[in-house]
Amino acid sequence: MRTVPDMGMGVLKWVLAVLAAVLAAIAVKVGISFDLNRWREERHRRAGERLQALCTHTMIYRNEDGRRVAETLMISPFGRLDCYCRRCGQSTEDRRLPEQQMRFWLQNPRQWRRREKAFIRAYERLYKIPR
Repeated sequence: MRTVPDMGMGVLKWVLAVLAAVLAAIAVKVGISFDLNRWREERHRRAGERLQALCTHTMIYRNEDGRRVAETLMISPFGRLDCYCRRCGQSTEDRRLPEQQMRFWLQNPRQWRRREKAFIRAYERLYKIPR
């Protein structure tokens, strides 16, 4: 019966050493090229965009008669053609958009409430406000 020669642990040690050297080189490259401040700024920018996407730009409340009243949060300062949201800062040049949004949210108050809760959660997460 013929036996296979035992290569021993020498080859395995060399393979592990080469693998460790490659992983160390990759870790050094990633560590040098990773900028923590830029990563935080990018994360904050993306969270702000998500916040703007969640904003309804509308406030719905009940008046003294018990009727629902919708008020737009979009304003247009004097001398500007566009309007922007007072709460999230999103701007648009379409002046009909706030009225269309108000009508939609007034007809769908449950969706408005759900979107408002999501907006508040995202706002608290972005600005680290405790509950």
